[in-house]
Amino acid sequence: MQALLRQETAAKMKKAQEAEERILAKVKERKQKQALHDRQDQQRRIERKRRDESAAQYLLHQKAIAEATRTQDAENHRLVEQQRLAIQTEQEKK
Repeated sequence: MQALLRQETAAKMKKAQEAEERILAKVKERKQKQALHDRQDQQRRIERKRRDESAAQYLLHQKAIAEATRTQDAENHRLVEQQRLAIQTEQEKK
């Protein structure tokens, strides 16, 4: 009789141990999934920041090009106007 009780107790303890192991395995799996999710989120943030910085650099570059073009156009216009005035003055002298 006591042997039967010991067997039942041992079986219950084994089931309890297995249940605890399953719970711990699930907790470990959840933690691993969360850690992976966190790493992926961090990587996405880093990539987004890189893209944003790259876009900002591109815009600054484009603005610099536009400003240089405006400056060159203004200088060209000034030179054309200066040449036109010189020609006009030369023609008035004749």
